[in-house]
Amino acid sequence: MFVVYAALGLAVFLLYRRLPSVGTSGEPVQPAPLGPSRGVVVRLAALFSVDAFAGGLVVNALMSLWLLERFGLSLAQAGVFFLGPVCSARRRSLQRHWSPNALGC
Repeated sequence: MFVVYAALGLAVFLLYRRLPSVGTSGEPVQPAPLGPSRGVVVRLAALFSVDAFAGGLVVNALMSLWLLERFGLSLAQAGVFFLGPVCSARRRSLQRHWSPNALGC
């Protein structure tokens, strides 16, 4: 499953890299330089991304262990258990994108 997520992430990254960086006036937009703080910003971004990725793995692993110990759920059943909230979150995200005024965002 990790390989699938990694492949999807790489595919999305490559798709975004192909997008043109064009502003509203039609001319290319130059990114604002960070100057001497660029290294610090890059390191903090890397740290936060690792933290978010590992945090999700730890929570899912501990929850799977608890479901196994408490209710005897197998890993496949725990996967089905986690699939519902993930699909629900994706659906809500898409709904917010399509109709922000209807949801009060």
